[in-house]
Amino acid sequence: MTINKKLLLTVITVVLIMSTVAFVYLNKPQSSNEDEEEEPPTAVPSDLIQPTDLEYRGAFRLPYVEGDVDWSWGGTGAAYYPNGD
Repeated sequence: MTINKKLLLTVITVVLIMSTVAFVYLNKPQSSNEDEEEEPPTAVPSDLIQPTDLEYRGAFRLPYVEGDVDWSWGGTGAAYYPNGD
């Protein structure tokens, strides 16, 4: 008995699609009352810094210097390297 490859692929595809649709439908939350408001999701605690964790403490201004001195060198990133330069 020979199996037609095209027919076999079609059957497998249909079975996969049907099982996916059934999985999605069965895992969809069922509400008993359509008029009920959904509860907001509970916050998940995180060790990451959140915007609400930040507090504005002010700013500073570089002093004005006359002559050939300027602050153009300040455009690079500042970093700390404990082992030196």
